Amino acid sequence: MTTETRAMDSRRRRAARERHRLDVLYEVTRRLATVDETDAMLSLIINEAARLLDVEASGLRLVERDELVVRACTESAADLMSRTRLKIGESLSGLVLARGEPLIVADLVEDTRYDPAHRQAAAAQGFHGFLAVPLRTDTAIIGVLNLYSKERRHFSDDDVQLASALADQASLAINKDRLLRKAEDRAAHLQALVRLSQTVSSSLDTDQVLAAIARAAADLMAVPAVVASRLARSSGLWLASSDRLNS
Repeated sequence: MTTETRAMDSRRRRAARERHRLDVLYEVTRRLATVDETDAMLSLIINEAARLLDVEASGLRLVERDELVVRACTESAADLMSRTRLKIGESLSGLVLARGEPLIVADLVEDTRYDPAHRQAAAAQGFHGFLAVPLRTDTAIIGVLNLYSKERRHFSDDDVQLASALADQASLAINKDRLLRKAEDRAAHLQALVRLSQTVSSSLDTDQVLAAIARAAADLMAVPAVVASRLARSSGLWLASSDRLNS
């Protein structure tokens, strides 16, 4: 085989891999578009990632303030992610978040950066290979996708590219879901304020107005009940009384 022939074969293989990657991403994107519930969407992401990267376990952590919190994992990954919250830079997922780049580990059992409890679980269940990639939006890293293999596996560049592309699609879907829910919350808040305004402007009944304020406050702050206090004048003195008002 000549050098030119080998180069052509290499280009054909790269093109075939790229077509496969695009086909996979199209299918995942199409399926994500049909899912409305957040938990179902996250479950789809981790299961598709495990299937496409041919690994036995996967999980996903999302950033909440200064921590990485487990939001979804396959049953086989439960013990590998038993610590539901990690600090930035802590364990392997925390390192991915801190560095903003993929991380490959050929053998989890031998990696001292891995959380001790998780490493013990990996040894007990026979997990070795590990790949984690960040979930990015245009402005931030919002989470980490973890993939676990029972092989001592050196994930290839193609594996990393595919996992990263899946993570990018997941980030788009998660961000879109968050924006939609924020819009829904804002609409609910506006409705609560409109109802309150209508009640206050149309009623002279103090108890009715206080109840309306309580309902609006509970809706806006997402609490089950509020306590309203009022002052009443009796014999020249101001007396305070309080009522617990359920939303």
